[in-house]
Amino acid sequence: MPGGSGIDVLKRLKVSEKTKHIPVLVVSGSAGTDIRDFVKRLGAADLLEKPLDHEQFCNAVAGLMVPTLEHPASSKQVTAGQGLLSFARLR
Repeated sequence: MPGGSGIDVLKRLKVSEKTKHIPVLVVSGSAGTDIRDFVKRLGAADLLEKPLDHEQFCNAVAGLMVPTLEHPASSKQVTAGQGLLSFARLR
C-alpha cells in the first residue's frame, strides 16, 4: 500500500474520535493466530485470509451489522438493510 501499511491505516482509524467507531476487517495473506491477535488488539473487528472467500467475506460483514446503529456524531440512525456504505457516509 503506497504511503504506509494497512496496519498504519487501522491505527489511524482507531485513534481518531471521528472514525474509531467504524468496524474494520483486515484482509491479509498471513492469518496466523499471532497476526489475528495483533490486529484485534489494535481494534480490528476481524482478520480474513487471502485468497478471500466470497461467502466468508459476506458472513464477516453481516456479523458486523446490527439492526440499528447510531453514529456518535449525529442523531441519524442507520438500519442494517441500508448497509455499511450508508453508515460510513454519515458525518
